Amino acid sequence: MFRRRKETQQPVGSMMATMEEMPVRVYFTAAIASLVLSAILYLFGKRTAAIFVGQWPPMLILLSLFYRLLHPSQEDTGERMARMRRKTRAAMH
Repeated sequence: MFRRRKETQQPVGSMMATMEEMPVRVYFTAAIASLVLSAILYLFGKRTAAIFVGQWPPMLILLSLFYRLLHPSQEDTGERMARMRRKTRAAMH
């Protein structure tokens, strides 16, 4: 009578691919935003929620560090190399 819906499990690889698409700055921005949100909640008297949200920044920063350790960054390598080439060429002339 009732059909069972197939649940698709996303492999861990897709989660890592999603993390790879986000630059590390996103994690640090989210950590700062959660600190600000925590302070606002505390000022409005919602202390339990403020403490809960205030525990997010360490987790976000650790998540970014964990990812960095497993997958060294390739974010700015191309830009840095181009700048170094330009400086080298300018120094030679």
